[in-house]
Amino acid sequence: MRVRVSPLAPFYIKEKKMKYLGFAGIKYYPVGGWHDLIASGDDLQTVIKEIEEAVGDNEGDWGHVVDITTGEICYEITRE
Repeated sequence: MRVRVSPLAPFYIKEKKMKYLGFAGIKYYPVGGWHDLIASGDDLQTVIKEIEEAVGDNEGDWGHVVDITTGEICYEITRE
């Protein structure tokens, strides 16, 4: 799945050293957008770990990690 890349992506990549953004939420009460952002960083495995912990700790039913250089969701998790 491809998502729209923010026009601010070059700023985040260059200035903040963030390549990956992690989002998670509850399927019944989605806040949406930036309000679901819970992790960010330049190391994919670190962001994935934070998303897995959030979903595992009942902070969310789903999680996505987006590569902001490509706009691709590079990791997905759902809790059943």
